[in-house]
Amino acid sequence: MIIKAEEISGKYSGWLKKVTAKTVDLSKYNGYSLTGCFYSYDDAVVIEPGEFFVIDTGRRGTRTLYNSRKKVVDKNTRRKAQKKAGFSEQIMAKIENSLLYDFGAYVVAVEKLKQPVKPINLLEKYTTEQLVKELQDRGFDVKLNDDVFLKTTEPEENGRFAALEMK
Repeated sequence: MIIKAEEISGKYSGWLKKVTAKTVDLSKYNGYSLTGCFYSYDDAVVIEPGEFFVIDTGRRGTRTLYNSRKKVVDKNTRRKAQKKAGFSEQIMAKIENSLLYDFGAYVVAVEKLKQPVKPINLLEKYTTEQLVKELQDRGFDVKLNDDVFLKTTEPEENGRFAALEMK
């Protein structure tokens, strides 16, 4: 998605900063924790799904964190994720004292809390017998063996294997 700060916050001049977990350095304090480059208010910036951006409208204290769908990330949402991520008391104190540090800590918390994606096995709902029957119905020569789940035979004349070996 291409973002222009002026399209979101109106006519005020300021800056936009793209923020990802890789561009946040929690060992630094306040706005310095957000590394990376600043973009002008009218620059077009590509924001990928899962990335965030901060817009400063140029008026003191008017900085807002948005997700990649251009939705504001409110303070309650940020605090819940930060507490769940288990940040130290020292980091939580910095979060309370610096809005930009707060934004960076939230982005790190979101990355930290991502659950590993379990691969989906669409075949697990079928029994071995159902899978063997389906392969046989499709013209494969499948034989069950106690040592091998599916036994491979030589390729047929058309070059296809009659079955797959799976141990």
